[in-house]
Amino acid sequence: MKLVTTIHIPETQLNQLRDSYPDITICHCHSEKEAQSYLEEADIVLSDHLNFTPESIEKAPRLKWLQLTTAGVENIPFAELAERGITVTNAKGIHGSQMGEYALGMMLAHTRKLLHYRELQKKHQWEGGFIGGELAGKTVTIVGAGAIGSAIAEMCKVFGMNVYGASRSGLSKPNFDRIVKREWEALLTESSFVIVLLPLTPRTKHFIHQEHFAAMPQDCFFINLARGSVVKEADLITALESGQIGGAALDVFEKEPLEPESPLWEMKHVFLTPHIAGNSDHYMERVFRIVLENVANFLANKPLKNQVDLKANY
Repeated sequence: MKLVTTIHIPETQLNQLRDSYPDITICHCHSEKEAQSYLEEADIVLSDHLNFTPESIEKAPRLKWLQLTTAGVENIPFAELAERGITVTNAKGIHGSQMGEYALGMMLAHTRKLLHYRELQKKHQWEGGFIGGELAGKTVTIVGAGAIGSAIAEMCKVFGMNVYGASRSGLSKPNFDRIVKREWEALLTESSFVIVLLPLTPRTKHFIHQEHFAAMPQDCFFINLARGSVVKEADLITALESGQIGGAALDVFEKEPLEPESPLWEMKHVFLTPHIAGNSDHYMERVFRIVLENVANFLANKPLKNQVDLKANY
C-alpha cells in the first residue's frame, strides 16, 4: 500500500507514521510535479486541496482515500471524486483555538479603538480621554455555529458577551444564549458584532448581501472568517463606504490576493489580513493527529473521521 503526500510534514512526524505502519510505503514529495510520478500506485493521498485536480484523479487509478490538510474543500473536483467513489476527509476541528483568538483580537482591537491610537502613535500625538468601549454586555451573532463557531462562543462568554448563533439544525449548544435555524436575520438587528463562518458551496455563494448589512446597527462590526465569496463583496464595500456598518475585519476575499486597487485597503475602520486566521505553529501537529487516526481506521475498514459529503460540497 502506498501513501503519497504533496505537503510539508516534519520529519519526526513522517518517521512516526513509518514506524507505526511499516507496511505502508510513504512517498513524501516536495512539489505537485514530483508527486505526479507516484500517483499511479497511490492508495492514499495527503494533499492541500488547492493542488488536487481532475488530472490528478486520472493519474491515480488505485486511489481510495484523499486526506486534505484544510477544512475548506470548495476547490476539489467533487464530481470526479464521487464518480470514482473516493473517500475524502478534511482537517475540520483543528481551527477553533487560533480562529477564536483572531476573532476576539479583532473585536477587542475595534472596541478599544486600537487603529485610532496606532495612527496617533505614528504622528507622535498624545490624545487624552479614552474613546472606546468594552466587550462585556455586547451581542455577537455567529453565522455558522459549527466547531469553530462553538470555540468562538466559549471565548466570547469569558468576556461577558451575549452570544447568538445561526445553524442548519437550530439545536441549542453550550455557550450560545440563543441559536436559530430560520429567520436568523432578525438576530442581526441586535448585534454589535457579526461573525461569518459558513462553508462555501453553491448554496452559500453571496449568502451575505446588502439586505443583511442594512439590518445591522450602524455601529456593527463585521468579521468574515469563512470564504470571500460567501459575502457579496461589492455590497460590503458599499455598506462600509456609506457608514451603514461601523467596520470590518476581513481575512478572506472574493479574489485572493486582494487587488491593490480595492478600496478596502484604505478604509479607516477595516482590518485586512491575507487569509491567515486559521494558521498556527501547531497546525501540522493537529493535522497529523487526524492523519494517524484515519490511517488506523482505513486499515481496519472503519469509518474515517471528517468525511466530506461530496454531494453537498462540504
